[in-house]
Amino acid sequence: RYGDPVECSLVITSLNAPPTYQALSYAWGTQSAVEEISLEGKRFKVTPNLEDALLQLRNDKADLFSIDAICIYVYRP
Repeated sequence: RYGDPVECSLVITSLNAPPTYQALSYAWGTQSAVEEISLEGKRFKVTPNLEDALLQLRNDKADLFSIDAICIYVYRP
């Protein structure tokens, strides 16, 4: 429902038989992560653009998304 928080989970799959998914790459450069979603039941900070995209896409037929900001973690000291 509109207004409900975004809740996500991680799925580990085999590269030999990958499931169908949609790729979501939403930002270049630096953008402050000021919104929060629920990822595996824990708070996870994301940019407003990603939260907006997930809110719009959660009613889409695609259940799986590859989101670079979540799936690719880059250590930044």
